[in-house]
Amino acid sequence: MSFGETTIEDVARLAGVSIATVSRTLHHPNLVKPETRSRVQIVVQKTGYIQNIAAQNLRRQKTGMILILVSNVRDPAFVEFLTGLEERATDRGYTIVLGYTGGSAEREEFFTGFVRQKRADGLILINGNLPAGLADYYRQDVDTPPIITIREKTPEEWLTQVITDDIAGAEMAVEHLIALGHSKIAHIKGPGHNILARERLRGYLQALVKKDLLTERQLILEGDFTVEAGRKAAKIIDRSERKPSAVFCANDAMAQGLISELDRLGWRLPEQLSIVGFDNLETSAVMQPALTSIHIPHCEMGRLAMDRLLDLLDGEVLAEPGHIHCPFQLIKRASSVHFQAN
Repeated sequence: MSFGETTIEDVARLAGVSIATVSRTLHHPNLVKPETRSRVQIVVQKTGYIQNIAAQNLRRQKTGMILILVSNVRDPAFVEFLTGLEERATDRGYTIVLGYTGGSAEREEFFTGFVRQKRADGLILINGNLPAGLADYYRQDVDTPPIITIREKTPEEWLTQVITDDIAGAEMAVEHLIALGHSKIAHIKGPGHNILARERLRGYLQALVKKDLLTERQLILEGDFTVEAGRKAAKIIDRSERKPSAVFCANDAMAQGLISELDRLGWRLPEQLSIVGFDNLETSAVMQPALTSIHIPHCEMGRLAMDRLLDLLDGEVLAEPGHIHCPFQLIKRASSVHFQAN
């Protein structure tokens, strides 16, 4: 039994399952029920699906690999990005290769060579600037693998970028606190070199200005997107003579540290302090109190980026690179409540 150019859609239809189930059967079979797994494997074997993928890549002179270049694997959102990227790559017959640079010039040079040698069909950049060597390469060589960036805006406007509006998201977070009656709102910001941190600070300030609320310098606390930064901010707030009634944290990790340390110091949350985060990580819903946060669709952003990249590899021509803006939303939970004067 042969179906020629069998696709994953064909396998799913013949096996009577979803595309996602076929993907899990091929890559994570232990997560699939035995009877379902057996049914999918029979169809895969009869149609020659795996062989078809290899043959297609050989004919097209493709490696079948997509390089994912990332500078910070400690970012909690990274796993969510990777989930979406891997899901779409697998569905369409590609394998992802993770390239961790860690800000190292040597590692950046290594992966520059990796791309120059065309050992990957395409490149996706997460949370970081395009290494100088690669930027020069893409400016000079017209026959380059397609590239897309996720999350952080980069100076290279010619790149297709999958992003969200962090300024507007931060404004929404602070406006939520203002609507609850809070006027003295602190902000734990991210590192100054990071564009996401700068945009969230800008959104915080814009929300206060729009409501004619004073911006007190001492209410803007240093942070670096880590849990420890949240703990340090908690100690500062605890010692402050003029304490805020609410805090907007530039990410959920710092909010987690803030909540943990304030709880240790004996604060009653959210009665004494309302808290809003940014990112809406999976852990946000299980914090005590559960964290109100701006939801960023990290997994969906990964899917969109991979789909666009693979569309380019399949010959789809974009009118222009442009930005792909993904929606965000405020998820209200127990950590933010109406202001109660002492």
